[in-house]
Amino acid sequence: MRMQSNEIPIKLDRSRCACLHLRRASRAVSQFYDRYLQPAGIRGTQYAMLMHITTIKDITVGELSERLGMDQSTATRGVKVLYKMGWIAFATSRNDARKKVLVLTSQGIDKIREADPLWEQAQAKIENALKTAPFDRLLGLLDQITDIAK
Repeated sequence: MRMQSNEIPIKLDRSRCACLHLRRASRAVSQFYDRYLQPAGIRGTQYAMLMHITTIKDITVGELSERLGMDQSTATRGVKVLYKMGWIAFATSRNDARKKVLVLTSQGIDKIREADPLWEQAQAKIENALKTAPFDRLLGLLDQITDIAK
């Protein structure tokens, strides 16, 4: 069989592309959480940022970006939005006066309290649909893929 100049021989099944499937799932899951969180006026990525700022003391923008798996410029843009919304502030680290860290404001705490039950509903829907063991396997597989891709 003769190939035309614009044809590429295909050796692997491209429909099994991990990147394609993970991106599609990621977008769908992000939109799913955004729909649940919408009544609180917050997006899933913003909620994730606030939760990390809440649970990790003295977190910097760089540390936040690393924990969320995003590049620093994306995290910086997200932090600016949270700051403009009045949900976070910048403070000096208790351990290093040269280090600027992120802290929640009282408005940020109120936003988390408003969004938490909505997040819990979304999370419960996914966990209940998958059941515990498959859900735990999924999280483990996603962690493995993250490690492979680093």
